Amino acid sequence: PLSMSVELSEPMASPILSVRGCASFFASSRWLTVVQGQEGQEIERPMLGSLPTSEDLDDLLMCDGNSSSVGRSPLQSSSTCYLSPSKGLLRGSRASFGDLLPDVASVCLSKSKSLENILEMLDKAELAVCNDILPELSVEGTGGTYFVNADFNTRIGVFKPSDEEVSQEGNPRGNLDIMKSCIPVGQSWKREIAAYRLDHGHFAGVPETIQIKMPKQYFHSKIDKIGSFQRFVPSDAESWDVMPAVLPTESIHRIAILDIRFNNSDRHGGNVLVCRGDGVAVSHLVPIDHGCCFPTDLTELEFEWLLWQQSKKPFGMASRQYIASLNGEEDARILDTELGIDSTAASLVHASTLFLQTAVLTYQLTAYDIGSAMRRPSIGEPSALESILADSRVSLDQGGDIDFSVLAAELRDLCCKISREKNNVAPENSCYVGCNENNRGF
Repeated sequence: PLSMSVELSEPMASPILSVRGCASFFASSRWLTVVQGQEGQEIERPMLGSLPTSEDLDDLLMCDGNSSSVGRSPLQSSSTCYLSPSKGLLRGSRASFGDLLPDVASVCLSKSKSLENILEMLDKAELAVCNDILPELSVEGTGGTYFVNADFNTRIGVFKPSDEEVSQEGNPRGNLDIMKSCIPVGQSWKREIAAYRLDHGHFAGVPETIQIKMPKQYFHSKIDKIGSFQRFVPSDAESWDVMPAVLPTESIHRIAILDIRFNNSDRHGGNVLVCRGDGVAVSHLVPIDHGCCFPTDLTELEFEWLLWQQSKKPFGMASRQYIASLNGEEDARILDTELGIDSTAASLVHASTLFLQTAVLTYQLTAYDIGSAMRRPSIGEPSALESILADSRVSLDQGGDIDFSVLAAELRDLCCKISREKNNVAPENSCYVGCNENNRGF
């Protein structure tokens, strides 16, 4: 058999699955960590029959207060568990927006399910490699996108090697053009992982995505392939294959929140999966393909949902609670220091999150209002957000960084202007604020 090792620089950060071809699948008592710190230093423990216990994940998970779950594995407990706020993965609200409502965790899916999905992905990937089932290059796509299959009928996940992206020599389709000038060459795979990491509470439903290393012989390569590995999600259609009217508003809002935060430059109808569940009606949507998120500028933002009427509807309570729980500054830190996303892109995530919070929690603007202010009206004309970001930067001799205190004031003015126009309030009158000052939009 062969071995797969997983490396975590921090718990729940970006695991690296390495398929080496020697012994068995190991995982340490710290969930899936095998390599800790120093290169080559391994801690191995057989995983078979051994799932993470509540003690193993004590500082990663917090339970919902159900005493019956104490001492039980979160993967086996009926109690819902959530990532601890102390780890920065589910944050309290910013002080300027008041206290987060106590039941905010109820809007987030259980992270124990994500852990279970990742374990299943790794287990099936091991079996696939053991059985010499080669990755299958997808028919569609611009770069190297491979389906990892358990057998000829069952797909496990989608592997995107770092050296086969658009404009790289390893691209199997010979596509050497620059796809997006705002996305550094060879960095899309990192953004796939970052999108899952920052989809706090699995709110938008980005499929589990980890970093893996695959054997070179499967790709006729001289070196092993490192890239992103995302859980394959069966679906009934892509959103551009169905009438927009049948798509659920709540799912659209959750994806819109994700795209706004991440400054998505490639949200089109082909990367929103439509799932019908057990019935005929659409049950939920699944966002995929996030390699063009976290751009270094806002020149090429693309939001398909701007064409859908649901984006013009007010955000519901669950979405407002979630928005209040976000911490854009912390997300920017995670991107920059833990996930290898450059600081320029990270600071724009901080800015767009602040815009989202100001627009929704104070002025009750919609996803359509926000997205329209972020996206360029034409190729050569900066968006409203781009313009105020330019006005909010310190001078180049001082570094050219965003002054977030200036930006906050500029964002309030922008939201006020949008709100006036929506509600037909004359410019000389006071700004329409769509919430009570005491409850900040709740």
